[in-house]
Amino acid sequence: GEVVYLGSPWASERQAESKAFERLAERALELDAIATSARQSGDTRLAQSVIAELRDRLLPEAQAWTARAKFNLGFAYFVHGLVLRVLMEREQAIEQFKLSLDLLPDVPNTLLEIVRCFGELG
Repeated sequence: GEVVYLGSPWASERQAESKAFERLAERALELDAIATSARQSGDTRLAQSVIAELRDRLLPEAQAWTARAKFNLGFAYFVHGLVLRVLMEREQAIEQFKLSLDLLPDVPNTLLEIVRCFGELG
């Protein structure tokens, strides 16, 4: 009948936030692959639908998560940067990746994304 500490009262909220970021990142990467394929095949209709989904759904969701993230702000910045990079908004993506890097300096994927953006900028 004694009260014992079983863990963080925010564990489920933290996990839900992480899962949302993971889903958003996975979809951005899927769209990146589809966009690359569309560019290579010259399928402008498919490319336009990818851009529309990125601009109309993923980017606003990433921006909202960045504004309200409670536990994983570094991951939120990373995902926001990823969406911007797929949209070819490289300068803005670099800004988001740098914010992520400040909070999570040991994540090599963030550096890789920054390098990729700089490479695509020439």
